[in-house]
Amino acid sequence: FRRGEVLFRNRDWKAADPLLLEAWRLDPQSWPHALYQAWCGWLARRVPTTEALRQVQALDVTEPKHQAEIQVVIGTILKLEGREEDAQQRFQEALAKDPENREAQRELRLRERRSVPTAPPPSPSMFDNLRAAVNRKK
Repeated sequence: FRRGEVLFRNRDWKAADPLLLEAWRLDPQSWPHALYQAWCGWLARRVPTTEALRQVQALDVTEPKHQAEIQVVIGTILKLEGREEDAQQRFQEALAKDPENREAQRELRLRERRSVPTAPPPSPSMFDNLRAAVNRKK
């Protein structure tokens, strides 16, 4: 499991997938093994989205901190699949279960920053005026 976890964190999902799958088969009751196996299987494109979400949602975890981690994984999968609103709901659920969950905090901050309207780019005429003023000084 540790080798698979290291490869997973280094984003080598194709190499991590068989190791995590083996760890999960050896200890299917361990929630981290099942969580990493489903997530890595989805990232390696071995497991379809619906199956990965079903596997992750089926995990029976009682501690709120771990429940929040599961919600973050589900939210990340949904976000990468283009289901932004569903993903944000999962990140909010994760933050409700564990207010110190950094991934959920980060995702919600990113969403908040993206939703703030930005000023339109300056009009081309402003640059033309600046160029003309610089050219006059020369």
